[in-house]
Amino acid sequence: MENYLNLRETAEILKLSRKTVYKMVLENEIPAAKIGGNWRIPEQLLKDLILGSALEQQIKFKLKVTKELQDKVAELELKKFEGNSYYKALCEEKIRAFRECIHIVNNVS
Repeated sequence: MENYLNLRETAEILKLSRKTVYKMVLENEIPAAKIGGNWRIPEQLLKDLILGSALEQQIKFKLKVTKELQDKVAELELKKFEGNSYYKALCEEKIRAFRECIHIVNNVS
């Protein structure tokens, strides 16, 4: 049998006020059903919602970091032709390091 949480329990889990959770329920941001005159939130659906939100944030962070690193690589690709062979080698080393960082960021679970 599925466990259900009331508004207070849900608020404690989400670290929000009961009033905020109530508003989120009314706006269908949190799945809930009125049982016996009280709002009940399926515990597993709440956990799935939290996990989904965390995964979405992680994906957005990975995309942001990857873009920033790719921008640095592109910048260095252009700069490496501006100087002498030592400067070119230094740029190529930095490019390799940034590409390794991109690989690491995209392979972290």
